Amino acid sequence: MSQQLGLEITGAHPSTQQEQDGGRWKPHWLHCGHASAVADPVEAWRRFVVEHPSASVYFMPDIALLPGQNVCEPVVYAHWQDGGKLTGLAILPTRSLRLTIVPGAHTSLPGRRLLENEPLTDGTDDLLNEFAASACTILDAPGMDCLILPDAEAESPLRPALARIAREKHLLFRELATPAPHRWIRFPDRPEEYWSQFSKKTRYNFRYRAKHLEHTVRRIEAPEEIEEFVKLIDGLISRTWQHHRLGLKIDIGQKLELWREIAKLGAFRSYLLMQGDRAIAFAMGVQWKGRFTYEDTGYDQEFAAKSPGQVLLYRVIEDLIAQDTPRLLDFGYGENEYKRIYSNHETLSGPVVIVRNAMFPCMAVRASQLRSATGRAARAMLARTGAMSLVRHLHRGHVRIGRTRSPEAPVTVEG
Repeated sequence: MSQQLGLEITGAHPSTQQEQDGGRWKPHWLHCGHASAVADPVEAWRRFVVEHPSASVYFMPDIALLPGQNVCEPVVYAHWQDGGKLTGLAILPTRSLRLTIVPGAHTSLPGRRLLENEPLTDGTDDLLNEFAASACTILDAPGMDCLILPDAEAESPLRPALARIAREKHLLFRELATPAPHRWIRFPDRPEEYWSQFSKKTRYNFRYRAKHLEHTVRRIEAPEEIEEFVKLIDGLISRTWQHHRLGLKIDIGQKLELWREIAKLGAFRSYLLMQGDRAIAFAMGVQWKGRFTYEDTGYDQEFAAKSPGQVLLYRVIEDLIAQDTPRLLDFGYGENEYKRIYSNHETLSGPVVIVRNAMFPCMAVRASQLRSATGRAARAMLARTGAMSLVRHLHRGHVRIGRTRSPEAPVTVEG
């Protein structure tokens, strides 16, 4: 989706790099309330994330403070009650907003993004408003042009809270795209009943594809399995559509450390589709607090005619139903045919940005929006004439690629 918008989330400029502490970043705290009563704020942060029902594993300090995930230390917003009890938390890593002004002309605005697009609070308006006001203060810092929410829920009360604070502070608040479907699977109480939503013909097609592609499936969960998993993915990436058309690569060292930490927390759940010793498709996933997030996927385009991506997704869902079934499977933002086929629930979400009140960053965002609007009008015209499907096939070389949520960059494998 974001490539169509001319939008890309990238790492911050290296000049912002700070010193590390014992292999981890020191968080830059944005405290509200009674922080002075807290002896060990990082340990309080860890306990809060473990106990909060909506927290993703990426909120854990073990993950958020990994240097490979952030070019400089993350800002950590913390709201403390009397006695030093943590009641609100948000993490804002460094990121830049890459904007396409006209075809071939790009610019980047340095800033921070809101991890998982929401703070962890009790949902009360007071806490959300306080967070919005605190978060916007980061735009007062030198070299900070924007605050990015890559995939904010359309119905989230945080949107109007940020818009109101932006008006009060004379900042530019922009929705960079019309909210689009964010697709999910809600597994029923009896998970095996999930398949009953499909017709007999559709279920037959699922089984037929799986039967006519020679394969085995490996589930990867343990920390000691991560190194081989990363190496197999690295070899597979060079054979995918993303690599040939978009130059997709992965940083082996970065992913090895990140995924090991996730596995140590018991949240890593990923899959390989194998033919003998050869990986022909992968799905990187995280399962935490009853939610499985289908983060990154790709397949060897040599096998495209046999739909290895869909075969692997079918096998993944079978495995999720058979063992430790989550309540939700999150397909992430962006539209793909396989998401429409397999999902049974959707929400609406899209990218939001708050930009500091300065001529260049405001003009850059407005120009990028104008270009995006022109592109959407052109795609709508192609859709009305029936030419959109042909254009997509020509662009993809008749290869369907699975691509799901990435909190960092839609065209790179990110944690």
